[in-house]
Amino acid sequence: MQQTVTVSEPLEPQGVMWLGSRSAAVLNSEHYQPVSAVLEAAFSEAGFSTTDQKDEADHQAYLWFGKRRERREQFSNVTDGMNITTEYTWAMTLEVFSKEAVGTSQQYGGTVEAAVWCPSINSVLSELAQQLVNDFPAPQPYEKTTIVEVSPSEC
Repeated sequence: MQQTVTVSEPLEPQGVMWLGSRSAAVLNSEHYQPVSAVLEAAFSEAGFSTTDQKDEADHQAYLWFGKRRERREQFSNVTDGMNITTEYTWAMTLEVFSKEAVGTSQQYGGTVEAAVWCPSINSVLSELAQQLVNDFPAPQPYEKTTIVEVSPSEC
């Protein structure tokens, strides 16, 4: 799992946070509620209060998750014929914007990607969410790689 965090200026853990998504597919997904609960718990633990009213929030957080790319591999075996496998890269992003005197500006961005042979995000969804908010809000930008084992039964 590859994680990248960008920080334009440290995000002070105070104020009210609103969580949503720009993607209708994410908002209407069966996975949105469980993932948003993980993120909102991390916001509360960091010192933010949360609201459902976007206009009342000091900070606006936008969540996205889905397939980033896929890579196919072909294997040819004289006895087995041809075998084609696909590696899927599942990703989750979080962007946090803060209100300023004029408009909003992005203060924090987090991205987590996992490349697995599983054709569904279900196999890595909880790990992506946990890794995304593992050290929220990180005071400095960073990149790191974490090994997360996914068993074939979770695919």
